[in-house]
Amino acid sequence: MTDIIPIAVPALGARESEAALGPIQRAWVAQGPEVAAFEASFARYTTSPHALACSSGTAALHLALAALGVGPGDEVVVPGFTWVATANVVELLGARAVLCDVDPDTFVASASHLEAAISPRTRALLPVHLFGYVADMPAILDLAARHGLAVVEDAACAAGSFFGGQHAGTFGDLGAFSFHPRKVITCGEGGLVLARDGEVAGRVASLRNHGAEGTLVPPGVEPSLAEDSARLLEERPGARAYVMADFVRPGFNYRLTDIQGAIMRVQLERLDELVTRRRELASRYHDAFAGLPLSLPVEPEGMIHAYQAYVVRVLPDASISRDALADALARRGIQTRQGTHALHLLGAYRERYRPEELPGCLEAHRRSLALPLYPDLTDAQVERVVAAVREALG
Repeated sequence: MTDIIPIAVPALGARESEAALGPIQRAWVAQGPEVAAFEASFARYTTSPHALACSSGTAALHLALAALGVGPGDEVVVPGFTWVATANVVELLGARAVLCDVDPDTFVASASHLEAAISPRTRALLPVHLFGYVADMPAILDLAARHGLAVVEDAACAAGSFFGGQHAGTFGDLGAFSFHPRKVITCGEGGLVLARDGEVAGRVASLRNHGAEGTLVPPGVEPSLAEDSARLLEERPGARAYVMADFVRPGFNYRLTDIQGAIMRVQLERLDELVTRRRELASRYHDAFAGLPLSLPVEPEGMIHAYQAYVVRVLPDASISRDALADALARRGIQTRQGTHALHLLGAYRERYRPEELPGCLEAHRRSLALPLYPDLTDAQVERVVAAVREALG
C-alpha cells in the first residue's frame, strides 16, 4: 500500500519533549513561569507591548472581543470565508457577526469588502490573515479610523507572517493567534492575544483567569527561579499564599498550561527556520504548478507569507472539479482538504444570507484545496504531490 502523505504534521521533536519535562519535574504544570517566559519572548519577537497566552485560538478571539466590551446590540464585521470560530465568538458574546465577502485570489477581505458590511451598530472589524496571507492592514486601519471602530486581527494562521516589516497581529488594537497542530508553531492546542494598550491587556489577563485581578507570576521571573510555587510566592512583595485573589468580573478558564508554555518557548525559537522551510516548499509548488488551471497563492511585495497552508483554487476551465482533484489525490495516498468554509453556507448562519450574496466566499468554498505542506515534507513526497496534481489535471 502507498504511504500516506498527510496534509500537515506538527514540527515537534526532542527539544520540545525535553522542555515539556521541566514543568513536570518542578511539579508546576498549570499556568506559571514557563507561560510568562513564552509571553515575554513572543512580545519581543513581534515587538508588541503585551502578549497573553491562552488555551486556544478561539479563546484568544473570545478574550480580545470581550476585553473590548463587545456585547448585545453590537455588530462585528467578519470575513465570510474563514474558520467558523471567528464568527462564533462574536455571537457567543451576544453580538452579531456580519459577514463580508473576500477576494477569491487571496482568500482575505479587503478594506472595501469590510466597509460594505459596516452599519451604525458596527463596533469592530475582524480581518483574518488566512493561511498566513496578511490582509491590507494600512487600508483597514484607515477605514476603522474613519468610522471610529476597533480592529481585532484574526492572526490564527499568521505566526511568522509580516507586512512592511511589521508582524501580523500587531497592526490593530488586538491580535489573536492559534497554536493548533496545523499551525506554523504548536503545542497541541493553545493561543495568544497581543494588545497595544495596557489596560485592555489587563482585562484580557483577568478574563482568561475567571476574572481575577493580578498575575500569578511577577514580571521578570524566569523558570529557573520557580523551583516550586511556595518559593515564588515568597518572592512576591507582600504575597500571602493563603489569600485568594479578588475576582472583579465574570471570566473564563482560558489559561495555557506550563507544559504547553515550555513547548511554545522552543517552537518560537524555531519559528524562523520553520517559516523558511515552508516558504521553500511553497516556492517548489509555485514552479511546478505554473501553467496549470490553478490559482496559486500570491505574495505582494513587502509581505513575508508564512504559508500556514498552501491553498490553491481550481479554476473553472480545469478539466475536473476541485472535488474530483481531491479524490484523485486521495487514491494516490495524498491527503488534501477544502481550504476552509464559507460561513454563510453553514447551518448556524445560512438563514441570514443567500449563497450568491457573497460570491467570493462561494467561489473559495467550492474551489479551494489545501495541499500537503509541513517542514518535514521530503523532496520525494513533494515530487509525488506534483506528479499526482499534474496527472489529474491533464
